[in-house]
Formats: sequence, structure tokens, C-alpha cells
Amino acid sequence: MNKRITSLLRDASGGVHIYIFGLMAIGAITIIFITSLNIAFQYTNKDHTKQLIDIATHAAALDIDPVQAALGRIVWDTNKGTASFYNYFRKNLHLDGNNIPLQGSYLTATPIVHYLGFVTNSNYPFTYTKIITLYPSTAQQTTRSIHTILYGPSIVAMVEVNQKMYGQGTNEPIFISSVSSMRKR
Repeated sequence: MNKRITSLLRDASGGVHIYIFGLMAIGAITIIFITSLNIAFQYTNKDHTKQLIDIATHAAALDIDPVQAALGRIVWDTNKGTASFYNYFRKNLHLDGNNIPLQGSYLTATPIVHYLGFVTNSNYPFTYTKIITLYPSTAQQTTRSIHTILYGPSIVAMVEVNQKMYGQGTNEPIFISSVSSMRKR
């Protein structure tokens, strides 16, 4: 029995094949690990950023015109509301005055606010749909949309942040929408 084991250990036929298949398995496991790590970071970043943008949108929704409110109308004060949105947006995401991430921010690139606006309708509830084309006329052209039911006048924000992708030279854009009602149900 020992002679047979010794002869099997000395016989190296097929050893190179096992070594190559082992390296291929390690490569495949590494690719799967990096991909799953990127997906986990993307979901974490999106969930965290969504909450921070919701806070900024809510702050913007609190700025109504007091004269119109005294008359029973809900009218958004565009200047104050936009200033409140960007104030909270910059503080929450640790951005400077030009929306560039400061040291300590988890963002790696400047976030882009594609839309910030007041949405109203004569009848509620109603389905609001907004479609935005990102990077038109380029190879990165993408269409993003928001479909939501509004129960009153609302502030809508559509923001793009970029997530660093490990193992790739480019960042992955994450599109986040936020809606905040000005009239609480």
C-alpha cells in the first residue's frame, strides 16, 4: 500500500492541469468577491444618500410663501426653498459651496442635481411622472424616470451621485429621487 502511495506522489502527470484549474478558480472567486463588494457598496451608498437627500427635500418643502399661506394657499417660495435644499444638501453630504466633496465625505465625485421643483395639480391624488435624459448625445446617454403618487403640493428632487467601483476605472452613477409633500396627510 505504501509503495502505491509513494509511486502516486512521484508521478506528476496532470499536476500542471490541477495547478492551472486552481488558479482559474482563484481568479473566478476574486471576480465574484469584487463584484459582490461593489454591489454591497452601491446599495449602502444609495440607501444612505437617499435619506440625506430626503432631509434636504423636506427642508425645502417647509419654505412656503407666508402671504399666500395666510390666504389659504400653499405656494412654494422658490428662492428660500432652493436655498434651504442646497444648505441641507451640502451639510448632509459634506460638500463645499460648489458641491465638491470635502475631506471626510463618502462621495468621490460631485453630485448633480438634475431637477428641483414644485409640483402641484388641481386634483389629488394624482400620478406624477417625470423623465430625464442624462448625458444626451453621448455614449453614456441614459433615461431615468420617476413615477409617484402625490397627495398634495410637493417638492421633487432628482439627484445623481457617483459610486467608486473597485476593479474598474470608472464610477457608477446612482440616480436618486426624493419627494416631499408640503401638506401633511
